[in-house]
Amino acid sequence: MKTQLQNDDRIVFIGDSITDCERRVDVDALGNGFVRLFHDLLLAREPEKHIHIINRGLSGETVVDLAARWQRDVIAQNPDWLYVMIGINDVHAYLNKESRGVDPQTYRRYYHECLALTRQKLPECRILLIDPFYICQSSNANAFQASVLDLLPEYHKTVEEMAATFQSNVLHMHQIFAGLLQHQNPEKYCPEPVHPNAAGHLVIALHVYESLCDRIN
Repeated sequence: MKTQLQNDDRIVFIGDSITDCERRVDVDALGNGFVRLFHDLLLAREPEKHIHIINRGLSGETVVDLAARWQRDVIAQNPDWLYVMIGINDVHAYLNKESRGVDPQTYRRYYHECLALTRQKLPECRILLIDPFYICQSSNANAFQASVLDLLPEYHKTVEEMAATFQSNVLHMHQIFAGLLQHQNPEKYCPEPVHPNAAGHLVIALHVYESLCDRIN
């Protein structure tokens, strides 16, 4: 199974800490999470292709932060493929009533702004969206975790809407992890609901790879 990637394609991954994973102190600037694992999968499965992978995750960010650096970290990179994963910090900060919290309506507005600019400036770029996930079982959730699980579908609706508006695909990572939790405890993939461990990052990397394969797209 091979991806649709062509030699010398450029992929930008942008998001928060789940994408970042200490990429700014990594010699290859890939970090130690799913972006790195995706890179390694390509080396193992498609060594004949030389793909430029650019990690632009920044820990702690919301979609508002992404919009502020979109020109520099996405448009200026001129990617052939763009992966966006953002939202869990938006939800957390909003529920905690922090000033940087992003309600569902604001989330939609800024997400739309980012992708509209991408379509305007990079009309040939293939956009793939990863919905925000929360690795937690409702049956074992505390009060705050339950509130996250209750609100998260509002943000997922935006991701689906953006995919339809901008002709992009969606990786439903929240649903994928929920399926895994039918068989394993959450701690197998994530020590707490937000930041995956190695196994959790491997799950993401595998699905990113498969999303680029002909049988998916």
